[in-house]
Amino acid sequence: MRTPRLDALAASGALLTQDVPTLASALREVGYHTELVGKWHLGLTPESRAEAHGFARTFGHLAGAVDYYSHIHYSPNNRRVTMNGETYVGTPLHDLWENGDEVYLDGEYLTDLVAERATRAVREAATARSPFFLYVPFNAPHYPLHAPAKYKERFAHLPWDQMIMAAMSSALDDAVGAVMDELERQGVLDNTLVLYMSDNGPSREIRNWMDGTQTPYRAGSSGGLKGHKFSPFEGGIRVPGIVSRPRVIPAGQVIEEPMAAMDVFPTVHPGPDGRCPRGHGPAHRGLPGLGPCVEPLPSSASREGRRTGPVKLDAAGYSAAGPQM
Repeated sequence: MRTPRLDALAASGALLTQDVPTLASALREVGYHTELVGKWHLGLTPESRAEAHGFARTFGHLAGAVDYYSHIHYSPNNRRVTMNGETYVGTPLHDLWENGDEVYLDGEYLTDLVAERATRAVREAATARSPFFLYVPFNAPHYPLHAPAKYKERFAHLPWDQMIMAAMSSALDDAVGAVMDELERQGVLDNTLVLYMSDNGPSREIRNWMDGTQTPYRAGSSGGLKGHKFSPFEGGIRVPGIVSRPRVIPAGQVIEEPMAAMDVFPTVHPGPDGRCPRGHGPAHRGLPGLGPCVEPLPSSASREGRRTGPVKLDAAGYSAAGPQM
């Protein structure tokens, strides 16, 4: 199909493409070992996978969620999924991969697998004395809600929905601890910047129930904020975040300014000349050693919403009272 007018329009200005660097590709160019362990969920085709976007090694699943023991992704009945050149409609698909090849580890709990592979990545990078960027997107506590018996027993006094969420979160906590312990064991903890964050607020999806129940799932909490996953309110998009670098970032801080995942790239990788790009300022005074540059927040005039004291005004003109951001 020819599109001469669109071609002429592109030639007259700038053509915007998908060929943009990721943090992984940018750090790999300056000598970092880059590795992903966990959930990708950014595309199934070869050109969309992590291996094509800067990660030298990968392990995990491509879809948004998988069974924690069989590692099968159960698509909704009407969804078309194309993988490895084949199109499937509503078909359960095995979804566990290592460096682009499918691997089968039936019966092994996914959170434990991710922790084991992440600690191995730390150990190998430290042994090689290589600077490394390790991205570890755990699937937990996303549905389906599965947890080993030892974690469920810890919370047996809770109702089922709360018990399983607490069990999965406890397993996640142990997994993060295993990675942190390995950093310390390898003697690289004090020279490692650790960023921990969630991607959205608690899920209300009925699929959390796993039994066909059609009522919203409410075992998760947004801490009193309005909204949940899929909501633009703060309960959907405002989540906990942690930044740690021992001996560099002072401990025990609570910083009120908001941060988004998109801030990470310009913060830790300002450019080849080591200077802050135009429009970026120095790092927050409470976060020395985080990086030389941070992305500034846009002015309130250009934002979709504005907060004044306890009141937030969104783009549609509605206001809602809530904790101050």
